[in-house]
Amino acid sequence: MGKTLAILTNGGDCPSLNAIIYYLREIAAEENFDTVFGFQGGYIGLITDDIIDLRKGRCHIDPHTGGSFLRALRGSPVPNPEERQKLNEEKRKEYDKKYRVWTQAALNTLKRRKIDVLIVIGGDGTAAATRGFIPYIEAEEGCNTKIIFFPRTIDGDLWTDTDGYTGNGRIKVSADPGFFSALHKIKEATESLQSVAYSTRRAFTIETMGRNAGWLACGTVLGGADAVIIPEVDFLDDMIDGESIENRLYRKSAELYNVSNCLVVGVSEGTRFNGKQAMQLRYGKRKLGGAGDLIARGGRVDESDPESPVIVGLEAALKEKGVVTKFYPKGFEGKNGYAIELNPEVRCQHTDYEPRMGSPIPYDVELAKVLACRVRKMLRDGEFNRYPILRELVPLEELSVELTESRPIEDALFFPLPEELYDKRELTTTDAFNNIYRDIV
Repeated sequence: MGKTLAILTNGGDCPSLNAIIYYLREIAAEENFDTVFGFQGGYIGLITDDIIDLRKGRCHIDPHTGGSFLRALRGSPVPNPEERQKLNEEKRKEYDKKYRVWTQAALNTLKRRKIDVLIVIGGDGTAAATRGFIPYIEAEEGCNTKIIFFPRTIDGDLWTDTDGYTGNGRIKVSADPGFFSALHKIKEATESLQSVAYSTRRAFTIETMGRNAGWLACGTVLGGADAVIIPEVDFLDDMIDGESIENRLYRKSAELYNVSNCLVVGVSEGTRFNGKQAMQLRYGKRKLGGAGDLIARGGRVDESDPESPVIVGLEAALKEKGVVTKFYPKGFEGKNGYAIELNPEVRCQHTDYEPRMGSPIPYDVELAKVLACRVRKMLRDGEFNRYPILRELVPLEELSVELTESRPIEDALFFPLPEELYDKRELTTTDAFNNIYRDIV
């Protein structure tokens, strides 16, 4: 009787997904799996049995293209305890009924398709859903499916226990396929924005994704941003020498603008203001976003709450600090009545889906291949309910399966930016962050 392996990509998409699918399909064929399936649309595809045959030669997957050949949707076959807790009793009953159906449908698909191994590709949310699903699989009579989790993220916020070398020692860093391409795209976007800032004498904030971690926002510094604000510090509550992060940013920005007559500040969408995050009414509901606009132009953190804190904003703060550029008509220098005065305008540039868009960089493609080779060893050794990781962050030419190992899926947790990589006093990345990632992206 033949063996069957299935793959799904769950959660948001990222540039490395097709490379991961491609190399997993290759190793499945080499490990004598007679059938290789792909569920389309992540866990939703498992629940609905939306399946495609991925056997070599029957479909073309290009590891160098972005997106996911299998489509990536956010879904879970089991209830989310935190989500459930927020519901009232009546809605909770309906929620439980729905997930009883969804869970059983997913289990039935695994049994119907006789899936021996299911490889789930995703970030920390998908890892949590997969951890919750495993006990159901193990308890289901007639279901013999084994699980391998495969990490990927653009946010860099998934624990991989990877060592990065700073020149003065080592530190745990993010090394997920997809993150490097996303960091590269943020770096490029910031570099491009610099030309506009210089030409127009404007100040810009550039807002990036990153719900609770500043990894991606720090990519703006690699692109030349003068400062960066991340979720790991509170813009209003955190104090340095008795000065808030907000006031420190305004003071530093005024000093920098007076030197170069332009400014770029990276801002994570997940920036906290007295513990709260900025929300906007987008696509019919309130969604995370707007921190970059708030820091640029000022305003109330939550416009629906009259008690919500008010941010001064860079534009008003620069004016208050007397930041102005003066020009004089030829022959009338020093006569203020004829001066041309320019106060710096401040705008926000949103990168939105840019880090998810387009092709992966070579590092991500090779990392996907190397981690897929670790999955081959995991299959041979029966290492299930685990995920592959890169033990040491090394240059592209040094990537190899010998630098990989596996970890229990229980370790696949949220990973904030370590304090050693962010300088709260200067509001920018440390030399350690820059040295670790600059040459890779």
